[in-house]
Amino acid sequence: MTTPLEATTPFAPGALVILYLSEPREKVWGVLTGLEPAGVSIRGVDLDSFGDWLRGLSDSAESGVSPSSVFFPLRRVEKILLDEEAQGVPSFSRQCQMRTGEAPGRLLARGAA
Repeated sequence: MTTPLEATTPFAPGALVILYLSEPREKVWGVLTGLEPAGVSIRGVDLDSFGDWLRGLSDSAESGVSPSSVFFPLRRVEKILLDEEAQGVPSFSRQCQMRTGEAPGRLLARGAA
């Protein structure tokens, strides 16, 4: 059953997104777990560590990078983008799937409490 929020917005829990944050500046990729007036919850990885995380998954070597569940207050959120392909450049989700053969949501959920 879909809720009214899910029916009207693509930014529903479970969507793969990229968060642009300020103070400090950072970008986080992952699965949206909550969106509310107070802020945004996500289970993901910092984009600066995305490549290391993928290498650790595909090479069976520990990269030291793992997804975490984080809440960011709305005052830090500059924008939220859906993780979509653009002008022939694969999305982060697609890169993840091509490199590991697994669904990104499943990989991000590993180790979640």
